[in-house]
Amino acid sequence: MKNNHAQQGQAAVEYAITIVLVSMVVIAIMLLAGFGISRIYGLVAGALGAHYDTHGKHTIEITSAECISSTRVNQTGLWVIGNTDEAIADLTGSTELGLSPVSADAGGFLYHPMIDADHADVSKCPVSVVIQGKDGAIAVAPLVIVSQ
Repeated sequence: MKNNHAQQGQAAVEYAITIVLVSMVVIAIMLLAGFGISRIYGLVAGALGAHYDTHGKHTIEITSAECISSTRVNQTGLWVIGNTDEAIADLTGSTELGLSPVSADAGGFLYHPMIDADHADVSKCPVSVVIQGKDGAIAVAPLVIVSQ
């Protein structure tokens, strides 16, 4: 009879460990999914004309967001600048076309991905941009189309 109680206690401990491990995996997945969902909502909000900057633990602020099509150099690209106190390495820029790294620019950030290196075509311009930090801070802006 003692052996049966020991086995039940062991089963309860194994069950508790399994629940804790599964909970940790679910929390990790939700954190990762949360950043992706924030990005998607940001892109939709920007496409609808919303402009949002984060001011809190960290600041991310988009001051200018343009998609520039230049017939002089026959190229189309983004030129997004802003201010932040977050580490540049922790920032990611994205549009509906995908993700790209953000670089430092005079006390702030610069997001400058090339859309088309061979054609000046404003129809290829995305409609919104999101700059997102690893801590969840986010800035959203619609893109202004500039044709030169």
